[in-house]
Amino acid sequence: MPASQGNVEKAISLLARDHLVAARLSRGIQQPRQRAERNRPARRSGRRFWQRLSLHPHFPQAWNNLGVILSDKKQTADAIAAYRHALALRPEFADAHYNLAISLHSIGETAGAIAHCRQAVTLRPHWPQACNNLGIWLAETAQFPEAVAAFDDALASRPDYAEAHNNRGQCPSADGAVERLRSAPIAAPSPCDPMMPRRTAISATP
Repeated sequence: MPASQGNVEKAISLLARDHLVAARLSRGIQQPRQRAERNRPARRSGRRFWQRLSLHPHFPQAWNNLGVILSDKKQTADAIAAYRHALALRPEFADAHYNLAISLHSIGETAGAIAHCRQAVTLRPHWPQACNNLGIWLAETAQFPEAVAAFDDALASRPDYAEAHNNRGQCPSADGAVERLRSAPIAAPSPCDPMMPRRTAISATP
C-alpha cells in the first residue's frame, strides 16, 4: 500500500474523534452530563462517516469530503491523496478536480492546479468561482490572454462577480501584471469564496 494511502486511512480512523473534539471546542465548557448528551450527535455523525468509508471504499463523494476535512486541518498532502483517490474512482468528478487544484496551488504546484481547474471548468462550464481561480493562476504564470478569457467566462456566468471584475481589470497583458494582481484587495472569505474547497453531499448514488 502506498504511504500516502496509508496516511489517508489513518485519517479516516481518527475522523470520529476529530468531529467530537471540534464539537466540544465550538460549544465551550458545559456540565459533564450536558456535554455528553450534546456530543452524542457529533459522535454518531463522525462514526457514520467512518463507517461509510470503511464499508464503501469505492464512494468518491466520501473521499472528496474527507479531502476537504483534511484540508481544513492543514493536512495538505493527505487531502491531495484523498482527492486523487476520489478521481481514480470517478475521473469526471468536477468538485474533486476543483478541490485538488486548490490544494496543489497551496503547495506551489501551479501547473497542476491549472490542469485540474481546467478539467473542472470543462466538466462544469458555468462555474464562476472555478473560472476566476483559473484566471488568477494563469496570470501568475504570465498566461495573460488566457487569464483574461477565464475572467470573462466567470463574468459571463455571474455578471455581478466583483472579484472577477477586479481581477480582470488588474490583468493587462503587460509586464508587472502579476504583481498588481497579487496586490489587489481580497474580499473576506464567505461560503461561496472561490478558494474554499467544495464539499459534496453524501448520497447513495456513486
